[in-house]
Amino acid sequence: MKNNLENKIMDRVYAVEAKRTILSLLLKTGGIVLIGGIVLFFAQIIWEYVIGGQMIGMFISIFEEREVFEAHIGGVLGVLLDEIPFSLVATVVAGIVICAFIVLTIVLNFEKIRNRIRAMVLRWKRK
Repeated sequence: MKNNLENKIMDRVYAVEAKRTILSLLLKTGGIVLIGGIVLFFAQIIWEYVIGGQMIGMFISIFEEREVFEAHIGGVLGVLLDEIPFSLVATVVAGIVICAFIVLTIVLNFEKIRNRIRAMVLRWKRK
């Protein structure tokens, strides 16, 4: 009787933990995909600003020689930041930071997540 009750309780605990772990992984993965897609979309818009403004030619000519690059990098970055709307740059940078934070969270908790999944698999294999 006692063993049967313990098994029922453990099954419920494992079910709750399984739901939490799977939901957490799905939310984090979905967040990375969604935010990564948004970052790529806005990065594409920024790229169109750079190409549309004929800034590629300026970059190519400046990057050919190191001395010219070192002398004019401040001016080039100033022009680039004037051409591209700040909100786009801020969105891309914020998205990259958020994605990096999510990936860092997964990496730091990888051992715990792996152990949870392993314990759940072993628990259901025994049945």
